[in-house]
Amino acid sequence: IGIFTDVNVNDKIEWIPTWYGERITEWASWTSSLNVDLISYYKFDGIGTVNAEDNVSSFNFTLAGNPPHQAGIINNSQLFTGGDNGDTGAIGWKLLNNFTVTGWVKFTDPSSRQDFYGMRKDANEFFQLNIGDGGSSFRINVNDGATSGDFNCGTIVGANQWTFFAIKFNGTVNLYHNGTFCSTGASGGKLQLSTATFDIGHSISGVNAMTGNLDEIGVWNRTLS
Repeated sequence: IGIFTDVNVNDKIEWIPTWYGERITEWASWTSSLNVDLISYYKFDGIGTVNAEDNVSSFNFTLAGNPPHQAGIINNSQLFTGGDNGDTGAIGWKLLNNFTVTGWVKFTDPSSRQDFYGMRKDANEFFQLNIGDGGSSFRINVNDGATSGDFNCGTIVGANQWTFFAIKFNGTVNLYHNGTFCSTGASGGKLQLSTATFDIGHSISGVNAMTGNLDEIGVWNRTLS
């Protein structure tokens, strides 16, 4: 038996369900510690084909193609239909050696290669999250300018199912599927992305477009525990 709720930035939720006559007090909250070094958060709550706004800073995505919004994990999400659909933004902040990216994703067909989140300084310094490259599971490609690495989660992502992803980088890459650790590996060194662009819905070079939805993406300039 599980009881679940969605908790957004600064939310505190309390409820008391009754189970076989027993009142069970439950609560969930977005703690203040999650605001520490939170540099960008994307709710994708826009209506229709509007740009994806950063709800913490001012680093909004610029639309490419015509990706609309539809129902998501919390309110709306952004729908990508392949082709030229995608968003690109310029990084106005600097990711240090330690950072975390989290979010929710839903694929129409996770068996084919689709890139859905990435940051790129140049051809030799980037990271890219994808699925369907060697199996229907999360995979991250990282290059710090000296050493490259590919890390495969190995846990199958179902079609048309909302799935939570998280990556932590501190010189070592850690990848999570629905809150469960699934892959790790040394990336070689620092990943200094101070002059980079970042992309959602397709690869950092504009190919391997995804078909599905993204929602509630957060970026922290530290590794979450």
